[in-house]
Amino acid sequence: MAKVCVIGAGIVGLSTAVNIQETVPSANVTIIAESFSPNLTSDVAAGFWEPHLLSDTDVDLQRKWSNETFEHLKRLLTTSEAAECGVTMVSGYQLFADGDLKHETPFWAETVFNFRRVTPLDKAYLPPHNDGYFFTTLLAHPALYLPWLIKRFVGNGGVVVQRRIQSLLDLSGKYDVVVNCTGLGAAAIVNDNTLQPVSGQVLKVVAPWIKHFILINTESELVYIIPSSADTVTLGGTYGTGNWDKTPSKDISKRILENCCKGVPSLKHAKVVGEFVGFRPVRPTVRLEREVLTTPKGHLQVVHNYGHGGSGYTIHWGSARDATSLVQQALRELRVKAQL
Repeated sequence: MAKVCVIGAGIVGLSTAVNIQETVPSANVTIIAESFSPNLTSDVAAGFWEPHLLSDTDVDLQRKWSNETFEHLKRLLTTSEAAECGVTMVSGYQLFADGDLKHETPFWAETVFNFRRVTPLDKAYLPPHNDGYFFTTLLAHPALYLPWLIKRFVGNGGVVVQRRIQSLLDLSGKYDVVVNCTGLGAAAIVNDNTLQPVSGQVLKVVAPWIKHFILINTESELVYIIPSSADTVTLGGTYGTGNWDKTPSKDISKRILENCCKGVPSLKHAKVVGEFVGFRPVRPTVRLEREVLTTPKGHLQVVHNYGHGGSGYTIHWGSARDATSLVQQALRELRVKAQL
């Protein structure tokens, strides 16, 4: 029986492990990670599905991964597990206050529900903007979705190990295929010097009266207000490069709250219940490919799946499916060699 190891337990690692299990049921799959939810960057995210083009990553691939992830979340929404896994619909506005009078219709307009341009009636009660649109999308609440993926994985017979991996060579001879979903950890584990941490600080506030999201693109930053549970709302955002400090900045928190209050003044009365910093694993392209490493114990089949930037929740299931296909390729080659 094939032995597969997935390194990393964020949104990408968990979805990849579950996909491998369910596509290759004969394989024994293990997840090894230094940290698990709720102590991950994936926990800080809002879990909001909206594609943003990622640097030099092939645009057609990004569309494919985004659409496949949306379809996956949509299927979950229609099951009895929707409440447990935290998948829900959320509607709201993407607004532009950047000076451009007209923005192109995004490629995902036909994927989401109820997409339309803002109207004069909308403008009467929305924050100042020069263009924008309304749509309904899907959201996977991290506090529910990540534990649900772990439960699904373990329920399918998966093994979970909490351990720090220093190098892929540590796993040589122990697994047939290793899948690297370490995000920023890949900078050390595989010496990827193209990775950089892009920090995002968010606030969690109690504001049960906020039912719609509002995203505001200004000339200098993105302001977002996203309902994240029945009572709490996620406020952001920041995009700080090269900073590894996980300590929330009081000045940044103040700026986030002020920016969000300009858009929705009632947030002035919202109680702040959390301040968090997460690090987006940004590189020139998402790394999704196979590699064969030569080690003292023989050849090690590796599949890399990391570098999703701030789009983890938007493309996680699609990229996990492609990573699983690469795992299948590697296992087929190993079977052929074993027969020679």
